[in-house]
Amino acid sequence: TFLFRGSGIEADEAIPYRVKYTLRGSNYFWHGAIRANPRPENKFTLAVSNCDHGELFPQGTMVRNLTIQDPDMLFFAGDQIYENMDKVRIVRQPLEGARLSYLSKWYQFGLTWRTVLKDRPSVIIPDDHDVFMGNIWGDAGLGYVMAPEWINMIQRTQTGSLPDPADPRPVERGIEVYFTALDYAGMSFAVMEDRKFKSEPKN
Repeated sequence: TFLFRGSGIEADEAIPYRVKYTLRGSNYFWHGAIRANPRPENKFTLAVSNCDHGELFPQGTMVRNLTIQDPDMLFFAGDQIYENMDKVRIVRQPLEGARLSYLSKWYQFGLTWRTVLKDRPSVIIPDDHDVFMGNIWGDAGLGYVMAPEWINMIQRTQTGSLPDPADPRPVERGIEVYFTALDYAGMSFAVMEDRKFKSEPKN
């Protein structure tokens, strides 16, 4: 996975971009655009999605309908993947196997939504199934069942496009945070991660 960061980008007009990579001597390209910032007087549309079990991959009807609606921004509210969504058994150990188990599912999410993700801002935040749990009582980092470096990998793949955290200090066990503010189209959006800090009621 790669993260590209740009600065000083004018928001008054769309700016096209191209990503090039070379594999075995052949060049491959992916094209998109950084959309023009919607003007304050215009309407603003937000598309919201969550809980994709993967049975309907690649979600052609939903992607087509969302493209027709042409939202200004996307919000994927969690459970972008499920533990057994691609019929590949869940792998928790060793850590490298767990990485590949997750990434195979994450690539499926990317293949599904790439045509709408490539040219509009998005907020993607993980939930319980994204981190191979049936529920999350994060308990400030103590409540996760998977290794901290694996949790951090999940968060980087899903939240890497967000602005820097409001307070970057990690929680217990070195688990990173991503809560932040996103300013776009004359509005400020709070991006929260409350479940990371909650403890179980029995405690």
